[in-house]
Amino acid sequence: MCVTYNPTYVGRQNIPKTVTKHFRTVAMVNCDKKMICKLLLYSKGFKEADYLSNKLTTIFEYCEALWSNFVLYDFGLRTLISIIELAGIAYKG
Repeated sequence: MCVTYNPTYVGRQNIPKTVTKHFRTVAMVNCDKKMICKLLLYSKGFKEADYLSNKLTTIFEYCEALWSNFVLYDFGLRTLISIIELAGIAYKG
């Protein structure tokens, strides 16, 4: 069994000590957003997923650098995946 937890994510509560003592702590590294983006785009049928993944992740990096101080903006992986899901629906439609 595996439990993932991000204590810095807004709105999360701490896991009780009685639960955490049954799990081993493992450090995670940052994901490769370009690779995830490319694979998702290919899975949605986009032929130029390499090119599009580079463009999309570059836009996200710029937006995060410019607007990351604002609480309303989220440029994380979940948002990137949501955009690709919507693009896939529009592309097939």
